[in-house]
Amino acid sequence: LFTAGIQFNAILGNHDYEGGYNKDEMNDPRLGMGGARIYRLQSKKASVSIYMMDSVTLDLGGPQYHWLENTARADDSRWKIFVTHKPSFASDRGHGPSGDMQRVLRSLEAHGISFDLLLAGHNHTYERYDTPEYPAVAVTVGSSGKVDDDPWPVDENREDEYSWKEVYLVLEIDATKIVG
Repeated sequence: LFTAGIQFNAILGNHDYEGGYNKDEMNDPRLGMGGARIYRLQSKKASVSIYMMDSVTLDLGGPQYHWLENTARADDSRWKIFVTHKPSFASDRGHGPSGDMQRVLRSLEAHGISFDLLLAGHNHTYERYDTPEYPAVAVTVGSSGKVDDDPWPVDENREDEYSWKEVYLVLEIDATKIVG
């Protein structure tokens, strides 16, 4: 991606913190973070805002939460996408969903703020999950580098999953739809 000149926007994950790389990565211009743990990408043409959130340090009631709440409340984009390292909702129990991210999303929803799509990595799988607890589809794309061949529990809310092969996700977004 770097040598091809493709725009890249990263979020930090648990390995970035465990390895002590988080400050270097936040400030690496190739990763598109601009020194911030959380930031928003916008396209007025497609009427979309993508909230890039650090799931390791985002906590309910903290400064990042308040930035997210205030920014999303004022956002008039047709589509709002929430991106974190750890998935908010997932049926994969190996790494599992993040209870912290669920609490953040539910609190925002109680204040009238919701997202149309939840994207994450972390779990070493691909999963598209229709969340009965939240009005959005949750997609985990965490099998780009390492796959997980553990058996999956039966879950009627899981729309699709791959745990045995590497995948990536391409989204096409315009003012009327998100396709991926």
